[in-house]
Amino acid sequence: MICFSDDAADGQVRYQGLRFLLWLDNSDPHVEMAAAVCDALLALDRSMASSKSRHFASSHAHRCKHRLWTALTIVQNLLVKIKPNRMERILQCALTGLVEG
Repeated sequence: MICFSDDAADGQVRYQGLRFLLWLDNSDPHVEMAAAVCDALLALDRSMASSKSRHFASSHAHRCKHRLWTALTIVQNLLVKIKPNRMERILQCALTGLVEG
């Protein structure tokens, strides 16, 4: 009998989500989906940044932000087809997040 803990189930969900993002290719529908995912992740990052200024390494918020930026890093290669001003906005958000913590 195999027993799965909540942590293992959570890890499996993250693994499958990242696997899905890695599966995307440069076709237009996938690029549009990657852009929509990117916009949603950036909106989540902004809302998390406005709610609390400091995150400890072991905090739930820190883990969420780490997972969020992992997903953004994975889809960045698909976003090359997007207009340059949109990529600049994404990079600006990334740099702002790094500077402000």
